[in-house]
Amino acid sequence: MKTKKFAIALLCFIAILLVILLLKMNSTKPTLQQAEHSPSQYSSNDIKELILKGSETLAASDNLYYEEHSEVTIDKYYYTKRRSKHEIYIIPSSKTNVTTEKLSMTFIRDFTELKYYIFDHSNHTVKTQDENPNDVYYAFQGLITLQLKNQDSYRHEFTYLKDEKIDEKDCIVAKQSIYDASTNEPREFNLASIYWIEKSTGFVLASSDIPKEDTTCSPSIITKNISFGTVKDTDLLKPSGF
Repeated sequence: MKTKKFAIALLCFIAILLVILLLKMNSTKPTLQQAEHSPSQYSSNDIKELILKGSETLAASDNLYYEEHSEVTIDKYYYTKRRSKHEIYIIPSSKTNVTTEKLSMTFIRDFTELKYYIFDHSNHTVKTQDENPNDVYYAFQGLITLQLKNQDSYRHEFTYLKDEKIDEKDCIVAKQSIYDASTNEPREFNLASIYWIEKSTGFVLASSDIPKEDTTCSPSIITKNISFGTVKDTDLLKPSGF
């Protein structure tokens, strides 16, 4: 008799455990589905506002350093309100004939003297031109900023593609489309411009131009090592030997 009661109690206990397990499985299922179907979405205006947010940060800076990396070059930029410097380094790759990083060109803009200096390290020559007064400096997103601020002839719109990381920074990837401002007709180009825009800053950290029919791409130019307030006077000196 005791054995029979024990068996009944054991079966009841097992039944209760099964009911609890089923309830837990059913309660967690909707949460998992929600997480799987909640991607970030950005409208064209959202993307434009994000880019302009980054541009205003750059325009407000009076001391900025950054680099642009491509398959064949590293471009180093030093900027202050008084003077700016741009160095182009050729780097070893399948498309270059150098075995070590080589300084190719240096460009210096002097906003006090209103002079523009071009140093060619290959030919060891220097050219000097008159420089315009210092305009608003949008650094690595100057072109796209001017496009967005001047849309009298062409209207620029963006399509959100996906989220993606660039150098561990959270970015959105967006495709640019251009329309005639008067007719609203799309401008037909063989290439489409793709941008990687950092979510937290609005900085355009990478870009690529790809054939319109392509559905995948990787950055052709990546902006790295952005820093504010680190440029010294010695960084802006003219190269020696010219």
